[in-house]
Amino acid sequence: MNIDKTIEKLGGIVPLYPKKQTCPNEDYWAKVEKLVGEQIPIVYKNFATKYGVSTPNNLLKIEPFSEEAEYQHPEDIDIPNYTFEETSLSVFFGKGTDYDLVKTLKEFKKRMPAKFLPIADDGMGNLIVLCLDSTNFGKVYFWDANVEWDEEDYLEETGKMMPEEAKFQNLWLIGLSFENFWERLSIDEWE
Repeated sequence: MNIDKTIEKLGGIVPLYPKKQTCPNEDYWAKVEKLVGEQIPIVYKNFATKYGVSTPNNLLKIEPFSEEAEYQHPEDIDIPNYTFEETSLSVFFGKGTDYDLVKTLKEFKKRMPAKFLPIADDGMGNLIVLCLDSTNFGKVYFWDANVEWDEEDYLEETGKMMPEEAKFQNLWLIGLSFENFWERLSIDEWE
């Protein structure tokens, strides 16, 4: 699949900072991969190297495969399960700006499951993240900051340590791969 053709069909994307160099180079990618501890999928790496910090020309709608989060708490513990219907794509991250990949990864690394890389945002404090673990490598998720987990709260409410899988309570699958993520985007007709 050619992402560039899909981007064109959706109205294109433009640099957010046209006078700045925001496209990651090989040295920058080495820094990102060292920080996250995994290789970055080549399709995403090529995209970010070409486009850097960029934004769609049209308002692009993101919808999850399911409205239910990836992790659902058991009914016998009094922790709510969350739903998500849609959001918009705002900015793809790159290097050297407020939308810097390394800076964003450092800021959010302890706030999401291990081996996730923030690659974009929705303009409302939520992130589009790329999974780098071997089980779900290359899948794209929506990370909702409004229903973020807290290990101390979980322990206080349940009397148990938070299991790793519970850290998926605020993640929704939005792409089986970076290419599939692009295929599933649509122009928001409300624009």
